[in-house]
This record gives sequence, C-alpha cells and structure tokens, in this order.
Amino acid sequence: MASERSLILLLVLSLAACDRQGSPQSSTDPGKPSQKISDSRLATRPGVADREVANLPQSALDPKDPSGNPAPVPKPEFRAKDPAVQDLVSRFFKAAPAGQDEILQTLLERGSADALGGLVHVLHSMKPGDRKTRICQELSQIDTREQRDVLLGLMPSADPDTRRALAIALGAQADSALVMRLIDRFDSTDEVQARDSAQLVMSAIQSPAAVETLAAVVTDPINGMSDPMVAAAADALARTANPPGVNALLQKMSASESREDSEAIGKLIAGISNPIAEPALIFAARGNKDAAKPAVRLAAVRALENFPTLESLTVLQQLQRDDNPDIRAASAAGATKIQAILGR
Repeated sequence: MASERSLILLLVLSLAACDRQGSPQSSTDPGKPSQKISDSRLATRPGVADREVANLPQSALDPKDPSGNPAPVPKPEFRAKDPAVQDLVSRFFKAAPAGQDEILQTLLERGSADALGGLVHVLHSMKPGDRKTRICQELSQIDTREQRDVLLGLMPSADPDTRRALAIALGAQADSALVMRLIDRFDSTDEVQARDSAQLVMSAIQSPAAVETLAAVVTDPINGMSDPMVAAAADALARTANPPGVNALLQKMSASESREDSEAIGKLIAGISNPIAEPALIFAARGNKDAAKPAVRLAAVRALENFPTLESLTVLQQLQRDDNPDIRAASAAGATKIQAILGR
C-alpha cells in the first residue's frame, strides 16, 4: 500500500508534468528550474559509473537503533526453491578457496532470485578481503531492473559490504518508481534494518531518471532534513549534482525556516564539486530566484572554490565587491585557492 507521503509526491509530479505539457518551451538558464534537461547535462560525473563499493558513506553501513546502539545484522537462514542453487550453497562451505570463487561466480551469473539469495547468504559468512571486495564490486554492477523487490528484500539481512554493493546497483538504475518504492518501504515499517536499507539505496541513487522525483522528495515543504529519507535524497542530489538537483537543494535551503536544516543543506551545496554543477552554482552565487537569501548565496560561493576554472575565478573576484561582508570574505578565500591551483 502506498504511503501518504508517496501519494502526495505522485500528485506533485503529476502537476509538474501538466505544467511541462502546457509550457511552450524549455528553460535553458542553468540558474532556473529546467523543464527539459538534455542527456549531456544529466550525465553523472566521471568515475561514478564505475560504482566503486567504497563510494557510499560509512555512516550508512553502521545503522543504529533509537537507543544509539549498532543494530545487529542477523545471519539469514537459506532455503532455495531451486535444488541446484541449494546444492551450490551447501558445497560452498566445504570447498577450498578456488572452489568457493567458482561457486560465487556461478551464483552471480545465474542472477535468479534464488541465486542472489544464495550469494548474499554465503557473502555473509566471508571475512572482509580482496575476494569479497571483488565479488561485491561485480554485484554492484548487476542489472537490477527485474529483481528490485528481491534485492530490497535481501538487503536487511545482508552484511554491510554486501548491502552497500546492492544499494549501488539499485541506485545506478533507479527511476521514479524505485524512489516511490523506497519511500513506501521506509514509511510503512518500524523495522530498523528495512528502514536503513531504504535510506542507503536512496543515498546511492545516481540515475538521471530519478532526479525529478528526488527533487520532489527534497523540496517537500512538510518534511525537513531531520527526515532520513529527505536527507538521503539530498545527499544523492549533491553527489550527482545534475543542474535540476542543485536547483532543488538551493530551493530547499531558501525555503527553510530551520537553522539546522539550512546549515545541513548549506554544507551539501558547499561540498559540490561535479563540473556539471558549475553554471547553476555561478548563477546562485550571483543571486538568482533560487538563492535569494544571503546564506544560500554564501553556500554557492563556497562551492565555487571547488571549480578551479577561469570562469569561477572571475565570478569570485567580482563578488569581492559584494555588499555582504560574508560573501566578500568567502569570495576572497575561494579566489586565493583557485589562483594557487592555476598558478596565477
């Protein structure tokens, strides 16, 4: 059953779609919400497509219960419907390392629900090391589109490395439907591991097909950054840094009445370093409708020091004459940093 939040998001997205259909043309100003974004502008930053297992935050691997204690991950019992998979899993625990590697590869290549369940089960028993890392990296690159529910169901009982690999795989191929599914899973249960898994996948999303829905989650006026799913969606938008995602973060910070929310979003914006975000951040630093508040402009100014380009340097030099003393100070610091990198 869909949660109240996901139903509201569906309504918001439907209204946005109606607005697009009635719009004569798309916006091409990087400082304005874009109605139609080209594939090149939605491309993720170099290296993200490799989906390295180490890319997700460590905090996501150590979920805590409300008392603040690490939530235990129970070792799952495994019963396969497929006798061949059950046999592979049974033989794994008796095999030499070379034989185990062959079984791991076989389970990975089969890719059925039973095989994936068996793979998660045996990975749970393996100690961290090169062998496990290699399999997890391969697992993070599987096609998840036909196995989303299976993988989401396996995540709560998976060990941290495997859970992270599954999150990366799901996040790389995410779309609006998956974002909604994650919201529903999070809102419909009090089970710690299920909620943490939904949050982990949300933060791992890097697919252009999910950007609009992630933005709707972040700009939801009811829920702030204290909501784990909003925080995870904001983190995903900041890491991929597609222009509409950056604009959503700017809008959220501009609309926020909470100091804690404003500071949290400001840190995300200031940490953006993906080159495709530079134009939107330049517009925001100068002050556009998404960055009307000085604090939002300041976050964008601080982000520009992550872009050692002549364009960002020029903007920062111009902003050293701004009326706001905080903007002037941050611009001077950013310009000095870029000049040192460029050797100017």
